Amino acid sequence: MSPSKKASPLAASQVPALRALVLSLARYYLAPGQTQLPEWLQATFTEEAFARRLADKRFYHRVLLIDGELAGYIALHTTDSDTFHLYHLFVDARFQRQGVAKQLWQLALNELGFSTCSLRSSLFAVPVYQRFGFVVNGELQEKDGLQFQPMVYGE
Repeated sequence: MSPSKKASPLAASQVPALRALVLSLARYYLAPGQTQLPEWLQATFTEEAFARRLADKRFYHRVLLIDGELAGYIALHTTDSDTFHLYHLFVDARFQRQGVAKQLWQLALNELGFSTCSLRSSLFAVPVYQRFGFVVNGELQEKDGLQFQPMVYGE
């Protein structure tokens, strides 16, 4: 039997599972030799921080459930109708390489109708974003033990 996939808006009741998902994958942002996320980043991963973003109308959130389990999550932030930033895109390790990220990305494109989007990708995820049409936009950056690659879609 094929798995049941369902994309939907993020519900407040899903925040604890979402937090666990993001924390399980945040290590991909760590620079070589680093073992801990900086405190300022950890503060963005609290249940309270997720709840604040969920209530903020400038954020778009969607989750993808597979057989009722949280498989992936996408969040985009906008300051106006034309400027979008891919804030989060995380896929549970058990569901990676199954099209979850692509499905969430396509859903966001279809629902929001934007033409450009920026992001700060972990090095691990750069090839995924390149398959979505993002291109590298500047040099690799490092801050407080984190490494990320600025990228842009649609420019």
